[in-house]
Amino acid sequence: MARKLEALNGVDAAWLRMESPTNLMVVNALLRFDAPLSYDELVELVEERLMRFKRFRQRVVYPKRKMGRPHWEEDPTFDVGAHVQRVALPEGGTPALKRWISDLSLIHI
Repeated sequence: MARKLEALNGVDAAWLRMESPTNLMVVNALLRFDAPLSYDELVELVEERLMRFKRFRQRVVYPKRKMGRPHWEEDPTFDVGAHVQRVALPEGGTPALKRWISDLSLIHI
């Protein structure tokens, strides 16, 4: 039985068309917690809260034929740990944190 392909919706297709080597369509997030978490606790929390939504475990697949449309597919090698970064900043590091977030959001070619 052939599996049903889920085509990108209009918004996703627009974001994909806007992406280029100098205009990466990346979404970054900074999470702040009232109490410290270990890296493993953070990964577990992200898995618990976000991975239940299939879209966060999927990737875009381009058609083999030029006439086809890109579609979503479950990523068999997805690893949430590859998307959670551990960074050490100096004490009282708000300015350093702002610089790091700024650098992370910029495109480095």
